[in-house]
Amino acid sequence: MATVCSNTQESIDKYKDYVNTHINNIKIAYNKYKDILSDVLGVDLKELLERVLNHDKSKWSKEEFEGYRQKFYPVEGDKIDDNAFNDAWFHHLKNNDHHPEYWTYVDDKETNKIQDMPDICIAEMILDWATFSILKNDDKEFLEFWDKNKYIKPISTNTRAKVEKVMDKIKEGNTSWL
Repeated sequence: MATVCSNTQESIDKYKDYVNTHINNIKIAYNKYKDILSDVLGVDLKELLERVLNHDKSKWSKEEFEGYRQKFYPVEGDKIDDNAFNDAWFHHLKNNDHHPEYWTYVDDKETNKIQDMPDICIAEMILDWATFSILKNDDKEFLEFWDKNKYIKPISTNTRAKVEKVMDKIKEGNTSWL
């Protein structure tokens, strides 16, 4: 959903605020879920923290910034360039291995293939999704997102099983949701 702005500077400022909030929220998610991610996936927490501190840096790049900004924070009266956003989104997916789309490809027979995601990438992906809950102050939000999208997202069977284990552990620790 786009937030229409009255001028370009307002649009830039709002998009910067959005990115900074997202990056802050992934740090909050890390602190909240790091033990579960370490227990279930066996990820190295120093490596995961490094990834968290560098999360989504590509959103500041020239390839992504303007496409995202004008799509989600357009200036009133400006035409949204869907191609600019699509290019930015494609760049983001192919430069951030915590997105499952990063692990998809078309083989030489033009068949879509999905690779298993490394555990560290799964952990960062889950933290990325958890930011939805932090933003809305509703811990159920990202669990519901997973339930709605687990068979839509291009995720391998092995990766899906690992995500399920993490989500089940998160649900176990939050009995107030039941």
